[in-house]
Amino acid sequence: MDATRERLARFFTDYAKATARGDVDEVAAAYSSTYLESTPTSLVAWQVDDEYRSGLRDQAESMRGLGLSEAQTAVEAISELAPGHVSVRVAWTLTFDRPHAPITSSFEITYVVRMVDDPQIVLYVPHEDETAVMRRDGVLPS
Repeated sequence: MDATRERLARFFTDYAKATARGDVDEVAAAYSSTYLESTPTSLVAWQVDDEYRSGLRDQAESMRGLGLSEAQTAVEAISELAPGHVSVRVAWTLTFDRPHAPITSSFEITYVVRMVDDPQIVLYVPHEDETAVMRRDGVLPS
């Protein structure tokens, strides 16, 4: 499991760096061609296509506008689900530049990652509403 942990730590570190840079293609490549996002209020099947990438561009621009300067991840837990599939709980910390001092916002997401060839996210389950978290942390107005 140590090799899997190292591989996933690298994967999520690269994903976080791409998020901070607004690298739409690298972020999109972290996902399978179709993946699910499940929250307490919604379940969405996303197609990773040109329309999806356009939405990622809009989101990246919005995050830049909020001052996103850094994104970091820490793999908190890994569980094998089935051959070639693991559940990964990841702690995210986003840093936003502000005039007086940076603001950080932290949250967790559990992913199901397909480990055949390159890791690919097939399921995304946030532990909290990310907009509410950014409001709580002062990134967004309340």
